[in-house]
Amino acid sequence: MEEEDKVATGIEGWGEEEDPGGSSSSDGEQVMGLSSPVFRGIMKRGYKIPTPIQRKTLPAILEGKDVVAMARTGSGKTACFLIPMFEKLLKSNHSVLTGPRALILSPTRELALQTLKFTKELGFFTRLKAIVVVGGYNMDSQFAAMHDKPDIIIATPGSLLRYLLSLSLLFLLLLVPPTSQDHYNKKNIVLAF
Repeated sequence: MEEEDKVATGIEGWGEEEDPGGSSSSDGEQVMGLSSPVFRGIMKRGYKIPTPIQRKTLPAILEGKDVVAMARTGSGKTACFLIPMFEKLLKSNHSVLTGPRALILSPTRELALQTLKFTKELGFFTRLKAIVVVGGYNMDSQFAAMHDKPDIIIATPGSLLRYLLSLSLLFLLLLVPPTSQDHYNKKNIVLAF
């Protein structure tokens, strides 16, 4: 991504960082380094400053660190994972042949639909395509949307599993991350269908 596509954003606000004299930073210094499409999506939503959970988590997530956080409903948690996800997807080389590059699992259909709506609003200028796979709707049309090679899939676990099983997979590779040193000697699990 070109440097001019970046928007300087300070931790106190989404816009350009101001110096103590009150003038905007003009040296292009990147504090959070959000791309222009992501920044424009934030502004379109009307957000003026990051919420407390966003101020605490976004810098670490944007640096590639793993974060576990809790906050009340309506505190901006969804943006905490969407903004870094958008940035990573925009920076990666993408071919139209690639297909889905991000998966968001949601415990309920309602939350999945809400996440899809917010993903489309916040990511409006990114041109990333997101779809939802949930129960209670025509599964054929949801599965057909997969053929359009979306960037992001938002799904409930049961519906995603139903979709995966419908693919007639020859093999499903489950990678179990090691939790201790002795796990490094164990083999990955391969299930044949």
